[in-house]
Amino acid sequence: MKRARKPVYFIFCEGASNKTEITYLSHFRCIDSSYSMTMKPTSNTNPKAMLTYAVSYSKRQGFDERSGDKIFLLCDIDTKEKRKRLLDANIIEKAKRKHAAILFSNPSFEIWFLNHFRKTTKIYQNQNEVIQDLRHFIPDYEKNKDVFKILNDNMELAIQNSKIQLHSTCCIEQENAGTDIFVLIELLIKNIILHKEKDK
Repeated sequence: MKRARKPVYFIFCEGASNKTEITYLSHFRCIDSSYSMTMKPTSNTNPKAMLTYAVSYSKRQGFDERSGDKIFLLCDIDTKEKRKRLLDANIIEKAKRKHAAILFSNPSFEIWFLNHFRKTTKIYQNQNEVIQDLRHFIPDYEKNKDVFKILNDNMELAIQNSKIQLHSTCCIEQENAGTDIFVLIELLIKNIILHKEKDK
């Protein structure tokens, strides 16, 4: 009888030189072995092009939904024009039909970091404004800096703050700060807990 393999989580991030998300998420790969993670930065910043690439790449790597495999695209909503394009393109529904989930951060992934310290409904004009607020709590923060150990103890607070920010709408539809990255984080935490229980 063929042994079931671990599920593979395929995670795709905007920008070929952007290591912020990959640096952070790699810590979940290090502390758990109940799943495999494949993380890919892409040169695309257009979610539509990212989706096409992600699905194609994952299929070439043996994507199998029956084995528990999942595809995640991490995207920033850093301009009003980008939000309008995404809404007009109905990108979330298109991703669902291809067994993928697009997780948005408004305006950037750093809002997830900031949520470890406080909830904000502020409307940020760009990523730099988020980073300036984040530096009240991590004074030496720079892009691609590994801050996992600083944030780890406040993860439940970050999840709670993120859920409150979004209320009943999704991140793509709102102008104020928000992120649904907690969807992925909760999945990773759930797998870690289940793995530890099996080892008892």
